[in-house]
Amino acid sequence: MECKSGVPYVGGLVTGVAAGLVIGLLVAPKSGEETREDVKKFMKKFIEDAQDKYQEAQKIMKKKLEALKSLGEKIDEKKYGKIVSEVIDELKNDAEVTSEAAKKLSSQLKKDWSVVKSEMSK
Repeated sequence: MECKSGVPYVGGLVTGVAAGLVIGLLVAPKSGEETREDVKKFMKKFIEDAQDKYQEAQKIMKKKLEALKSLGEKIDEKKYGKIVSEVIDELKNDAEVTSEAAKKLSSQLKKDWSVVKSEMSK
């Protein structure tokens, strides 16, 4: 299966690998305490990676919004949503960003509209 840009779709693969790792940890011949530590480490890294991608997306959004503002363009919620979609499309090309993660990231960026709106009016 391929995405629109022709890059092989790897979201399912990444999700499968993550699920396999968790299952492997749970059935490995380790003590419960060791397994819990492994799961904690895995989840901590997963959360850190998600936060890094969100911050990366915010930086890209800020640059795009500043460029439009410098051109004197008004940015409304519809235009903001279009920019969010562009940023998400850029990040989807990164093999580390799954389709599900991209949807969540898009949702969070769209929720940020009220903050962006107040920042843009300054």
